[in-house]
Amino acid sequence: MDSFSIGLSGLAASQRALDIIGNNISNAATEGYHRQRVDLRAAPTGVNGQTMTGGGVTFESTTRLVNTLLEQEILRQRSSSEQISRQLETLNTIEAAIGDLGAGGLGVKIDDFFNSLNDLSVHVTDPIYQQQAVTTASSMADQFRTFGNFFNGLSVDLTNEASITVEQINTIAAKIAQLNGTIQDIEINGSQVGNLRDDRDRYISDLAELVSIQTIERGDGITDISFNGIALVTGRTCEKLAMKLQSGDKIGVSIVGDDNYQTDIGGGKLGGIFSLKNEIIPEVMNKLNTLAQSIITQINAQHVQGLGVTGSFTELTGWEMIDQNIPAFEPPVTDGRLYIRVTDQTTGEISRQYIDIDSSGTLSDVAADLDALDNISASVIQGKLHIIADNGFKFDFLPGVLPTSSSTTLTGTTIPTVSGVYGNAENHTYTCTISGSGRVGVDTGLSVEVRNEDGDLIKNLSLSAGYIAGSKLVIEDGVSVSFSAGTVNDGENFTIEAIANSDPSGFLASAGMNTFFKGSDAASISLNENLLAHPASIATSLSADLNGNENIGRLAAMGSASWDSLDSRTCGDYFKNTITSLGHKVAIAETEEQSISGLLNNLLNQQDNISGVNVNEEAANLMVYERLFQASGKFIQTAKSNLDSLMDILS
Repeated sequence: MDSFSIGLSGLAASQRALDIIGNNISNAATEGYHRQRVDLRAAPTGVNGQTMTGGGVTFESTTRLVNTLLEQEILRQRSSSEQISRQLETLNTIEAAIGDLGAGGLGVKIDDFFNSLNDLSVHVTDPIYQQQAVTTASSMADQFRTFGNFFNGLSVDLTNEASITVEQINTIAAKIAQLNGTIQDIEINGSQVGNLRDDRDRYISDLAELVSIQTIERGDGITDISFNGIALVTGRTCEKLAMKLQSGDKIGVSIVGDDNYQTDIGGGKLGGIFSLKNEIIPEVMNKLNTLAQSIITQINAQHVQGLGVTGSFTELTGWEMIDQNIPAFEPPVTDGRLYIRVTDQTTGEISRQYIDIDSSGTLSDVAADLDALDNISASVIQGKLHIIADNGFKFDFLPGVLPTSSSTTLTGTTIPTVSGVYGNAENHTYTCTISGSGRVGVDTGLSVEVRNEDGDLIKNLSLSAGYIAGSKLVIEDGVSVSFSAGTVNDGENFTIEAIANSDPSGFLASAGMNTFFKGSDAASISLNENLLAHPASIATSLSADLNGNENIGRLAAMGSASWDSLDSRTCGDYFKNTITSLGHKVAIAETEEQSISGLLNNLLNQQDNISGVNVNEEAANLMVYERLFQASGKFIQTAKSNLDSLMDILS
């Protein structure tokens, strides 16, 4: 009977081997399939009389040909590949959207805007150049808004995509947990389920493409999975993930029921989305917003002080302030003095008044202070500051100097007249003290001693014989004073208030009074409607001579100035640097993608050599086990024939 047992063991072993070979061949093109191998061993030796004989062959197990370390590295590289590919996809989209440095690009539109201001400074009263400045400003603002809306839309899309990806992770994790249970139930009874393990590995691979994971193989057929310290699959159970917007418009992910949302997720598609949404997109958006904010703030701060050829205002209305508390204003307002000029249209008399801006106050507080000034009224209507001049008066915020002194003790007959465009960067008050008594330009020993508010001597102006009455005497920084024919008295004085900035607090620009632009960032910047309707209102002048170009000249010069808010760069250079930085990110991502792709392909080739099915090799094995099956059958037939012959002899 031993011969029959040996033969039958050969038949059983060869049949099991043929089944496994057939399974390998059938799955030769199945993605993620790991080749299986039959493991045979010689059966225990038996004793037949005094002769030791073999016990045939025993099927021991089926082995999946897997290199665990290699598989884990493939999972890691798949995660890295998906992350960088997802990032590169969006980076290319951004670069295509904003990276145009040609004629239609934002950089050129910024240059066109400042060039048009420069042209207007030469042709202040020409409607053609006024309209050109308005047109280029609108075109630049339109481009900013296009980019701002693009990024806002992109941010929303990424948030939605992250939510969908988290749901995909939850679905795959549930399938892995289910397979864990099935595999454990089958293998605990001694059976092996290589195909089910392959199914689970495919889901794990799919999961690795969505997020970077860590896998732990347990001895009972279970594979546990975690990511970022979160236990996602533990045995037969899995945790469900939730996504939620966090502070700073960042997205975070956590286990349902746990408020500890993580915003730094690495690897996989989800890692790429998180990196784009939480880091890369905000960085580019912040740069564009910084550029737009800087242009709005700098241009408005200068524009609010000037006047266009249309002249001073009879009324002026600002922006609607949703939050009327000054600390909430953008750009921020600081404590400072706000100067306002009021002109009597009948007499031509000009007076300068001021209020002190309290940065902790409210819009209504400012309106009340303005309303208390002479010949103007102010109120807040529907969240907007409204200033109106009394009948027969006009107002403006021109800096510089007034034609008459701010205060005086003069009792002589001469009248000092102040003129010029003040060119200093700081506000100063000059005190002019008469030295000597007599007739201006006739008597000797007459002079005017000019000192600043610190008491420093600035100039000593001669009014002695030789001075021509009415001629201008320069004090400093463009400020001059002239004296009419008449008399002066020793020791008397008068003051000149020279205003470089009529609103150092920044209140006017924040409240939208006589501004050039509206808005606070790239998505909201637009041209003031008043300028769109009345291009002649562009504040070109800083002097009472409305044909002057001092203010528009300063506005135009901003195009070539380096701003602290732009990292000491010009507007054009800052935008070019932004595009260059973006291009650098794209180049790095492309290089990294190529590197990871090459490494992953190499790992997959190694995996194929170990776990892949070679049809030719399987065909050769098929022939071996086919012959083994046939030979085992022949052996049994021979043993039976011998036994039959023996029985015939014995009978």
